[in-house]
Parts: sequence; C-alpha cells; structure tokens
Amino acid sequence: MHSIPELKADCSKCAALCCVAFSFDKSDEFAIDKETGKACPNLETEGKNCGKCKIHDTLRADGFGGCASYDCNGAGQRLIHEVFDGKSWIDDPTLLPEMMDAFRGMLIVHELLLLLKTANRLPLTALETEKYNKYIAKLCPENGWTQRSLLKLETSDFRVEVGEFLVSLRHHAVALQELMKKSTS
Repeated sequence: MHSIPELKADCSKCAALCCVAFSFDKSDEFAIDKETGKACPNLETEGKNCGKCKIHDTLRADGFGGCASYDCNGAGQRLIHEVFDGKSWIDDPTLLPEMMDAFRGMLIVHELLLLLKTANRLPLTALETEKYNKYIAKLCPENGWTQRSLLKLETSDFRVEVGEFLVSLRHHAVALQELMKKSTS
C-alpha cells in the first residue's frame, strides 16, 4: 500500500509559494490587487525573515482574510523538498516560473488525495476499494513527482476521472444520512 503524505501545511518548510503564485483582486478578503507571479508586498524579501509574511499574525485585521483561510494541504512544502530538493525561488529567482507551474500540479495532487482520503471513510465495495487504491497509487508514485509529471497531471483527464469516481460514491453518503436520520428519530 502506498503511503499518503501528510496533508497539512507547514509554512515554515515552504517558500511562500502561495504568496507569489496566486493573483487576487481587492475585495472583502484581500486589501489589495496582486498579480500572478508577483510577490505580495507583505512578504519579507530580505534578511533573516526573507520569505515570511510581515503581517502573518494580523492577516484578518489587516484585510487579508483570504490568506488566513488558505491551506495548500502541504503541497508547498512537499514541492520544495521532494521536487526541488530544498531549492527555492527565494534563493534563485530564476526558479520561480517552473516552481509556480509545478505548484499548480502539486496542489491538484494534494486536493485529490484529501478528497480520496475522506472518501475512504465510507463503506466502499471491493470494486470501489480497488479504484481507490489505483488512484492513491497514481497520486503517490514510488519514485515521487517531477516537474514534468506534475505538468502532465495538470492537463490530463485523471482529475476528471477521480472526480467522477468520487461522485459515484454519493450513494454511500446518502445511505449514511438516512441512517443518521433514523437513529435520531
């Protein structure tokens, strides 16, 4: 059986990819507009705190509730350590475009793993368990992910296939809801 990586963000082991890779528009969740590929102005860019958020402890109060709510589910730190061998765009800005591309793919991997892990709590049939195991194996390759494999994943039909599988499990959730209704009546 394949080992599912930890699906919990640890910003101290990342390189602030979410603070650079994403764009956002000024709104109730973001106090400013920011372009994709540009470092957030709240990101420290020099000194010992380079790559850290200057307002992390006050994000919501400073108008960045979207940042406070965001969770990459561990995709950022996994990408840095497994795909880029600890290298970062912070130390080598030329890495930023390829890191952003690979980050999108790793976000998909972690999103699908999180959804599948949740689905595995359902009373799956043998066939459903077989499909679940197949998808986990593909999302946790023995030799790990590469920049290229992450890019290929992003444009493949695999995400749709897993989505269709998850939708097909709806009958389990409906049955559990019915069971819970009966037990509280």
